[in-house]
Amino acid sequence: MEEHNKLSGRNAVRLKDRSIDELIGICKGVLFDGSISTGEAKNLFNWLKANPIVSTDWFGKVLYDKLIISLEDGVIDSDEELELLNILTDITGRSDITASGHNAATTLPLCPNPPSSIEINGTSFVLTGNFSYGKRKDVEELIKLAGGSTKKNPSGNTRYLVIGEIGSGAWLHSTFGRKIEEAVIVRDKGNDISIISEEHFFNSINIKTVY
Repeated sequence: MEEHNKLSGRNAVRLKDRSIDELIGICKGVLFDGSISTGEAKNLFNWLKANPIVSTDWFGKVLYDKLIISLEDGVIDSDEELELLNILTDITGRSDITASGHNAATTLPLCPNPPSSIEINGTSFVLTGNFSYGKRKDVEELIKLAGGSTKKNPSGNTRYLVIGEIGSGAWLHSTFGRKIEEAVIVRDKGNDISIISEEHFFNSINIKTVY
């Protein structure tokens, strides 16, 4: 029975991973022409409804909930279209990064009200993705020189997860990896972790960069 439960758990994880990849691909396809029709919105809604393993998860729930509201009257108006396009962009990452030939990092899990200033000294960070600033080891060195610390994976005492703007080839999915999943779980448990973008991190610590 225990072995059966383990197999069932692994199968569920694999199914969820495949479904997430499929959703990312669908969203990229919808965004290709820069618009979303009522028909496309209904197709997205029906897909999410048929895949509750994603629509009830952090990665699909925001989109699913917005589609429920937007399709109440059966049509998508211009304001609803813009809101949906913004969510699709959050899922797939910044278009200028994608246009450069790289995978972009999702912005979906970023905290809506991140701290305006970041104190590095005595603070624990986790970094994920590739950084426009430079190599990740350079960002780690910057944090350590300022008195902060970095570790590999998020936990209850992690204060910040900083997401590099350029997706990593090591990520499980094209727009995010396990560290982001783990950080969302840590945050949802009520821990004081902020998930922030590379741009917000550098703007908040007042270091001169390309931003």
